[in-house]
Amino acid sequence: MAACGALVVTVAGCGGDGGTVDGSLDIELARQRCEQVGRLEFEGTVVSAAEFISSGTFTRDGLTSFEVPAMCRVAMTVSPQNQFEVWLPAQWNERFLGVGTLVDSLMVQNVRAGFAVAGGSSGVSNGDPTWRRDENNEVSAKVLDLMEGWSHRAMHQITVRAKATTNAFYGKAPDYSYLTGCSGPGRQVMSTAQSYPEDYDGIVAAAPALYWSRFIPSSGWIQLSMYQELGKLMESCKLDLVNEAVVQACDGLDGVADGIVGDQRACLFDPRALIGRETGCGTFTAADARVIQATWDGPHHAGSKLWYGLPLGATFSHVYPGVSPLAAQHFRFVTGLDWDPSSSSYDEFAAVFAQGVEQYGMWDASDADLRPFGRAGGKLIMWHGWSDGIIEPEGSVQYYEELVSAVGQSSSGTRRDQIRATQEFARLFMAPGVGHCGPVVAPGAQPTNNPWLGIPNAPEGIDAALQAVMDWVEKGVPPDRLAASNAARGITRPLCPYPSLAKWTGQGDAASEANYVCVQASD
Repeated sequence: MAACGALVVTVAGCGGDGGTVDGSLDIELARQRCEQVGRLEFEGTVVSAAEFISSGTFTRDGLTSFEVPAMCRVAMTVSPQNQFEVWLPAQWNERFLGVGTLVDSLMVQNVRAGFAVAGGSSGVSNGDPTWRRDENNEVSAKVLDLMEGWSHRAMHQITVRAKATTNAFYGKAPDYSYLTGCSGPGRQVMSTAQSYPEDYDGIVAAAPALYWSRFIPSSGWIQLSMYQELGKLMESCKLDLVNEAVVQACDGLDGVADGIVGDQRACLFDPRALIGRETGCGTFTAADARVIQATWDGPHHAGSKLWYGLPLGATFSHVYPGVSPLAAQHFRFVTGLDWDPSSSSYDEFAAVFAQGVEQYGMWDASDADLRPFGRAGGKLIMWHGWSDGIIEPEGSVQYYEELVSAVGQSSSGTRRDQIRATQEFARLFMAPGVGHCGPVVAPGAQPTNNPWLGIPNAPEGIDAALQAVMDWVEKGVPPDRLAASNAARGITRPLCPYPSLAKWTGQGDAASEANYVCVQASD
C-alpha cells in the first residue's frame, strides 16, 4: 500500500531527505519527520498528537514507566471513536507490526525490537456500555455501526493509516507486515485474516475469541450449574480437590509426571470417583460431581450442546464468587436486564444464549475459509493454552478442523493430506497446562517472551510465536515446533503443531525441550 497514496491528503516531506538505506533515521531527522507526520491528513481522521520521545522513559498518565528507544508517537482517531497510536523508532527493522490493542507493554516490547508498532481500541471502549445499547437501552443504527466497526472494519482502518504513516516517516514502505493479538485482540487478528487477507504477511493469534457470542455467555454456566444443583456456589476446597485428582489421574499421559496434563483429550477422569471424600469444607457429594461434570461438558439444553466446557486440567481460579461479569454484561446487552444465576434457570440461559448468537453473531470471527489469506501468501500461527478457563480451547480446535475441511475442498487425498495442505500456511499449537494468554498461574510452558505474560511489564526480546511466523514468511521455514518455557518452574518444552503433541523420549532431563519429540496423538 502506498504511503503517500489516496488516503493522505497532505504531508510535508514524504521521504527523500536523508534517511539511511535500511530506513533508520538519525535523531534530528527523526525529530523533523515526527513533526511532519503530525500534519498528515486522512479521510475522517484527526491526528491528535505527534510526539518525539528521546531515548529514555515513557510514562502514560503517571502509571507504569518504560525504557524506550528514540521514537515518534503518533495518536489518531478515526470517526467516530476508533482511537489508535503508531510508535515509530528511529532505529527501524523495516517491519510493521499491529498488536490488536493499545497496551503500552506490548507497544514497548516491540518498539524496542525495532518494529513500527500500531495498536488501538478498534472503535470501542469495554468500559463504555453504550456502544452495545444506546442511552435508551436499545440497539440503534448507531450502535449497529459501532458493532460492525469493532467486528472487522476498525482494525483495517488502523492498518491502512498506520502503514501510510510508517511510509511517510521512513520514506519507504515496510518490507513485511505482521499482526498479533490474544483473547479479544486475537479475535480482531483472525477477523482481519478473514476479511482483509492482503493486509498482513504473517499473523499470530493467541487464545482468540473466535466465537465471541458463545464463549461470553458460557462463562456463567458454571455458576448457574452450581445454583441449580446445590442452591449455592461450591466451596473452593472441593474445587481444589477436583484439580488435584485430575492431575494425579492424567499427569503421566505424556510420559512424564510433572504436574501438567499433557494429553488433555485423553484425560477421562470421572468426578464421581470423588464422592464421599472428606474435605476441609465438607463431604464431596453426588451433586458436587454433577456440577463438575456439567462444567466439563459445557452449556447444553434439551439434549443439545450449546458450547464447550472447562477443559480437564484447567483450574477453577476463574470462578467468580458471585455473578460472572462477562455473562452478566452479555445478559444485559441481550435483554436489557440484569442477570442473577441464583434465580435463573437452564431454560432462561438457553433462550438468552440463542438470542445472543443471533443478535451478536457479527462479533464472531468464525469464517474458517482462510484460503484467500493463504493464496495471498499469508502465514498464520494460532496457539491456545489447554488450561484456558476463560476462552474454551476446544473452540480453537474446532476452528482449525473447519479450516482443514475448507482447504480440503480444494484438494483431494486423506484427512492427513488435508492437514498437511493446511499446514502450508496455517498451524495451530496447543499449550498443555497454560491458562488464558499465559498470565494466569499455571504449570505449563508458553511461547518464550510471550508479550501477554508480564503485563503491565514488557518482556525483552521478540515473542517466540512472532519470531516463528517471521521466519516462515521471510525465510520460508515453517515452524515444526514453538519454543516454550516456564521460567518460574525452570522448564522448557516444545509446542507441537496440531494434531501432534509433545512426548518425553524417556531419556535425558525431562525439564528440557531437547528431550521431547512431536508425535501424533494416537501414537
